[in-house]
Amino acid sequence: MQCYLMKGGHIVLVKELPTFLSDEEAIERSRLAFADRLDCFDDFEVWQHTRKVYRHSLDRELFDFSLKQAVWP
Repeated sequence: MQCYLMKGGHIVLVKELPTFLSDEEAIERSRLAFADRLDCFDDFEVWQHTRKVYRHSLDRELFDFSLKQAVWP
């Protein structure tokens, strides 16, 4: 499986994932890699050969708004 980390609709980084992972494990590993570098990536996709397993897209404005709402005054 591969994890494609993207910025502005373009692939910035490809991470090769172990082949023995379940879809859920691959998604979680990809989510962790994505979360570690939110400043560098907008979204990510997980693929197994020609099968798209998962796609995650981050709406930056919504994310920034939710962070502001989570901060206590």
